[in-house]
Amino acid sequence: MKMLVKFFSHPATLGVFKVLLGALFVISSISKIQNPSKFMDSIEAYKLLPVIFVHPMAIIIPWLQIVCGLFFIFDIYAQSSAFILSSLLVVYTAAIAQAFARGMSMDCGCFDLIEGLEDKVGWKSIARDLIFLGMTGAVFLLDKNTVNVYGLVKKIFK
Repeated sequence: MKMLVKFFSHPATLGVFKVLLGALFVISSISKIQNPSKFMDSIEAYKLLPVIFVHPMAIIIPWLQIVCGLFFIFDIYAQSSAFILSSLLVVYTAAIAQAFARGMSMDCGCFDLIEGLEDKVGWKSIARDLIFLGMTGAVFLLDKNTVNVYGLVKKIFK
């Protein structure tokens, strides 16, 4: 167990998690920002939110994802971004799991806006989101924020 914690708390491991997840969230948010009505349809398909909340969520979520993704990539407020992304992933995983349990056959809305990348509600998308949740959780719980781009830029321009 100690070896596992040591591996996941190593700055290189956490750095890889931040860059991979940051890029993933930035990429997935771009198409949602470009086509909010299609993302709104994806949110509405889950039938979880009252219609009045669907439009604001379709606008807010992609911008939240892109900001947190960029903060992850550049290691700016990484723990705060990890907390926000972890929270989003908990909601995504729960939404996908309930849709799967209800027998809904649909795109999950995560990457289906990216042409050629099909992503259906099911065990694969649940497992994928749980892995991402583990990665963001590791950053939130184990990151020391010792060296980061923000700190380097701050030192250079002092």
